[in-house]
Amino acid sequence: MARILTVIPAMNGILHAALEVARRLRQEGHDALIGCPWDLRDKVESAGFEYVQLEAIPADPGAAPEHASGDGRLRRAMRALRTAPERRRRALETMERGDLVEAVARHRIDFLLLHVELHEMALTAAHHGLPFTLLSQWYPFTRRAGVPPIRYGLIPKPVGPAGRLRLERTWARQRAEIWWLRTRAGLRSLGCDRRAALKAYARKTGFPLRRWVEYSWLQPFTYRDMPVVSMTDAALDFPSDPEPGVRHVGPMVSADRPEELDPAEDARLTRLLEERDRTGNPLIYCSVTTFGQGDAGFLGQVVEVARRRPDRLFALGLGGGLDPETLGPLPPNVCALPGHLSCGFWLTARCPSITVAGTRSTNASTSGCPC
Repeated sequence: MARILTVIPAMNGILHAALEVARRLRQEGHDALIGCPWDLRDKVESAGFEYVQLEAIPADPGAAPEHASGDGRLRRAMRALRTAPERRRRALETMERGDLVEAVARHRIDFLLLHVELHEMALTAAHHGLPFTLLSQWYPFTRRAGVPPIRYGLIPKPVGPAGRLRLERTWARQRAEIWWLRTRAGLRSLGCDRRAALKAYARKTGFPLRRWVEYSWLQPFTYRDMPVVSMTDAALDFPSDPEPGVRHVGPMVSADRPEELDPAEDARLTRLLEERDRTGNPLIYCSVTTFGQGDAGFLGQVVEVARRRPDRLFALGLGGGLDPETLGPLPPNVCALPGHLSCGFWLTARCPSITVAGTRSTNASTSGCPC
């Protein structure tokens, strides 16, 4: 069987998803390794997998030099302009990931799974002909017929000329906003930012820029026709033709990760499960991302659905950044909890049959009923 190296950034959720990917690959008889440009050795090796340490990716390889105290705005601008060519050269040098090529040879890697946001790794692998697939926790980003941009609350498959015109205007608006943000960033950095360096490396190595999708919100871009393993459920994607090259494998949930639950939350969830067992009503667990401050608007919609469905029980994980009181008075079949992952794994461990799905960058678990 194959030796497969999964390369990820140092984000806790992605790490645990990668550990589940590695576990499933091992079950299929493969040798599964995990690598990272930042130090995750202890966590990976404690989970029982071989770890590959890669060199760190500079956060801002073309950063402007430090300003001396007392420098005026004009002097700072002149210094940044004078050093821009050298900074662009330095940033370009960081794009070539020789350490990845060496790691593939040293560890006898047959195949790479590269996280979709590690662009330096993807471009290097493409340049050197290394076999790889992108690994993503997102749904596809390319534009598809009848599907709105993910950032806007439009309904897919609009009906009538007015609906189609609204969809086109929304796409145009997103393109304009992102173009302006990136153009402004490029002008401020004098072409020394990471996106400019990646473009320069792509041109240097002959990687066709037409394969990039730059109108999406994912920074700085994503890809149009590279193969992608998407850790999402295809059933929850917008109705559309299947995206070429995208394989939905479902959310990767590592049930072995250590999570501790607050005693008060433990008691509330225990009562919720007792209510489920007593009534036979299915339990739906919905959580929002821990990246931001929660999504009060989305959760408000979930609460309204719960009001209309008293035959369902709802547990809401608020991601640690949203006060339950923000949602206002809750119906008796809703339990809102400040936490996020600990609640989900507590429920996962106690529910005999569970369906897991991800949507709108959230995670949802439904026990006893289809999503």
